[in-house]
Amino acid sequence: MTATDIPKTTRRSSRTTITKAVRVAVYARQSVERVDGGDFGSIEAQVEAIQAYVTSQASLGWVAIDEPYIDRNISGATTNRPAFQRMLADVEAGRVDVLACYKTDRLSRSLLDFGRLIEFLDARDVSFVSVTQSFDTSTPIGRLTLNMVMSFAEFERETTAERIRDKTRASKRRGIWTGGFLPLGYDTQNKKLVVNEAEAERVRAIFQMYLDSTGYMSVLDELQARGWMNKAWTTKRGTPTGGKIFSKNSLSKLLMNPIYLGLIHVEGEVVEGEHDATVPRDLWDAVQAKLAKSRNGAVIKPRSPAMLAGLLRCARCGKAMSRTWSSKNGKRYEYYTCGTVVERGAKACPGGRVTLTTIEDKLIAQVRVMGSNPDLVRATIEAARADHEQRRPGHEEAVLQLGDERRPLVEERTNIMTAIGQGNAPPSLTDRLAELDVAIADIEERLADTHAALQRADAASLDEDDLRTALSSFNGIWDVLWPEERQRIVHLIVESATYDARTEALDIEINDAGVRLLSSELAT
Repeated sequence: MTATDIPKTTRRSSRTTITKAVRVAVYARQSVERVDGGDFGSIEAQVEAIQAYVTSQASLGWVAIDEPYIDRNISGATTNRPAFQRMLADVEAGRVDVLACYKTDRLSRSLLDFGRLIEFLDARDVSFVSVTQSFDTSTPIGRLTLNMVMSFAEFERETTAERIRDKTRASKRRGIWTGGFLPLGYDTQNKKLVVNEAEAERVRAIFQMYLDSTGYMSVLDELQARGWMNKAWTTKRGTPTGGKIFSKNSLSKLLMNPIYLGLIHVEGEVVEGEHDATVPRDLWDAVQAKLAKSRNGAVIKPRSPAMLAGLLRCARCGKAMSRTWSSKNGKRYEYYTCGTVVERGAKACPGGRVTLTTIEDKLIAQVRVMGSNPDLVRATIEAARADHEQRRPGHEEAVLQLGDERRPLVEERTNIMTAIGQGNAPPSLTDRLAELDVAIADIEERLADTHAALQRADAASLDEDDLRTALSSFNGIWDVLWPEERQRIVHLIVESATYDARTEALDIEINDAGVRLLSSELAT
């Protein structure tokens, strides 16, 4: 027989194949252990069945970790089990490839907890096997089952959340305080709002102050001079909250909050609350009339797009500079104003404001000069690359820190949702749930911004010809473009700009991806 007569399977079997060991964690749990040990669901029987299954997979390199993870006399309703937590730590440390158990309920009797565990394992490329239920996430059918389980888990989470929202709405309609950020002038006792007389006096003074003032900014200046702050309190977890300087937004919310009339706002309407009013009706009505007059007088449609909207920031405080306007003797004046100044008045930040035409003309002139000077083009490219590389370590560290901040908050939120779903949670947990949602959303927004900055650093491969082509468009077509077209061109070329109103210094950061896109458009 020649070599060609040998079947392919025989030739393959003649080769030496080295199979990488697949480390299998054996987990067993029993709530109440029988004295006679006759139950096949006993710890020993579970371990024996799992190890037999692992042995049957020896051809795939499966090897059971020497010491099984065993929790005796512990309910599956909780994940706070010594062996279970030790096993998760080993998974996190990369010492496990497959997690095997006798049945899925040995791991958890909660669908939410089980779904969270599968997400944890999947993120670390660890498979899960239930030896008596043909559940193996390393196979296609196992992954299909996983998707079904996760879908049910998501459905349960959404249903639980909807029940919480329904309960909160129903409570509010009965005038019950359901938690959240405490308003100035009130404290909580036995889950009810009670008047804080000292703060209530301050609230009435703020209402009267606005009524006697020329507008928000003069009130903000007076509040800052007096050292009056927003409501400060300590949560049930001992976390200090509030106590911040008043801004235009927070002052507006205070002046329009119907809670000071003994009412509670519920989805577009107000209902009688269980708490006492702190502001007289005539003072409230007078303030609302003045607020309405101020709003009606301020509705003026912008004449053209703000070219630097979303790009320009104050060099002093880092806040965005937004388009504002004022009028005098029938003439309209437009500016870019620092966000801190908009919220808290001119004394809050020396960044101040600059007229709209001044800063837009300054930026255009700077870009024109840059495009006509080859040395400046090369210097801009080198500075952009150096800036990206300099910022990268900080961005990477920020991602890690934000992840560390987010992880315990998400875990706490999941635990609260589980407790609520099982009916084991006091109503006060809904307050903490609202706090967690706000905190997690803030962290995720900062994470998204940081990841975007890292992506920009990774894509920082700006070509000199691309930049020169893009910048030359200013000289060639700028004067004939419509305002909307000019705004698009600027946003393609400029990533961000910072302006110091005191020194009149304008710094521009080039948008690498936008420059490449504009260059390709101009080349066609």
